Amino acid sequence: MAKGIVAITRRNRPRAVVLSIEEYEALTGRLEDPLESLRGEFDALVGRMQTSQAKAAGETLFAATRGRRGPAARSAARRP
Repeated sequence: MAKGIVAITRRNRPRAVVLSIEEYEALTGRLEDPLESLRGEFDALVGRMQTSQAKAAGETLFAATRGRRGPAARSAARRP
């Protein structure tokens, strides 16, 4: 049995790699959790939505008539 990393080829091009579990764990152990930064952003967004001002804005939005939502949406779309 070969030692180290073994490349599996197809038509002389590497297609897969076989490596020991120790080498695999060493490689994957260095990677950050890709969702960790998203968790932080999500938690911050939820935190901002929990303010009394945000709650009042939500209540106003859902209580608004159709005639008031349209102009408000157009006005918000024009803001930079």
